[in-house]
Amino acid sequence: MKVLTALKKEIRDLRKQMSATQTVRPDGAKVETLQREVVELKDEVVGLKERLWGVYPLSLSLSFPPPRPQSSAVAEPKGVTLKLPDVGDAYNPPQGPINPATAALPAVIEDRLPDALRPRSALEEAKTYLISTATPGYTMRRQGVPVAIERLHPAFVVKLAESIKQAREAGLEHAGVYSAYRPPAFRIGGFRDKFRSLHSYGLAVDVTGIGRARSKSARLWQSIVRTVGLYLPYGANNRAEFNHTQLVPTKVASNDMRQTITAREPKDLRQMWLASHVNEYVTDLTLADASKSATGAADEDKAAAQVQHAAAEVRAAADHHSDRGGARKAVRSSHSGSRGSQPRSRSAAGRRPASKPQRAKTRRAKGRRKTS
Repeated sequence: MKVLTALKKEIRDLRKQMSATQTVRPDGAKVETLQREVVELKDEVVGLKERLWGVYPLSLSLSFPPPRPQSSAVAEPKGVTLKLPDVGDAYNPPQGPINPATAALPAVIEDRLPDALRPRSALEEAKTYLISTATPGYTMRRQGVPVAIERLHPAFVVKLAESIKQAREAGLEHAGVYSAYRPPAFRIGGFRDKFRSLHSYGLAVDVTGIGRARSKSARLWQSIVRTVGLYLPYGANNRAEFNHTQLVPTKVASNDMRQTITAREPKDLRQMWLASHVNEYVTDLTLADASKSATGAADEDKAAAQVQHAAAEVRAAADHHSDRGGARKAVRSSHSGSRGSQPRSRSAAGRRPASKPQRAKTRRAKGRRKTS
């Protein structure tokens, strides 16, 4: 700014000198020389302006009015020497106004577009929808809702989410999954052998919010399921299993499926799903996705520990029940033994109680003996 002030001062002095020359009659050659110097000065000032301000506007203009005609009696003007300040060493690039909100930002900020968000697959969206619309029962809460959903067959997840969506749009506003995947160790279900249940392989669920058996809501759910490509193997009129929905039409798991699981969990999710002979969506999953689905939102060790604990509780309850049964037998045997130590009547010891006609005949005979 000091340099600019000095430059403006020199320009003002130059204007004063030019105004003084208007009162005298200059020589033609000297006037031309003076005009050339003025033009050179103007060019130098313009170049200096670009060096100092760049694209910032600088409203500096050098305009000199044409000399007025002078009389011949006026003395000749003196020579004019212009001296510009040397700003080569004192050059400092100007700084714009400082904004406190952006003072900590770097001098140059590259405009970069944010990375495009990775689109979610249909399988991921279907899992999220099933979890959000579920009304989890005991087995789902016991292992964690995400685990119970994520261990379902991928094709089953997509079709089931579409079925529930259509059911809610049709008026079944509370339709949702009640029971999904569950391991045989839970010992829940109608089969005596829990390895036969398709729940243990992620191929069956129980749905709530569709009314009762034989109701219009249950028949509506059956029609929606058939349209999507799922199965109600027991039908909408079955009182116990009207809400049992499956990916496959068979009711019982095959022996090939049984080899892919343990009582606590699947041995390998991909192999368990592929054993159903439905490969849709399974071949697209990577091993990392399969392992993630195997554990779900809960840690795999924690889930296994919960299953083991639940199985131990079941076994303890069964042992307690058997102990109570044995105690009752022992009490009954002791009572019978105590009765056996007492003298028994003749009829109780070796003779069967008399029938009603025999007792009446005996009373008549006793009556005759008394009268005689």
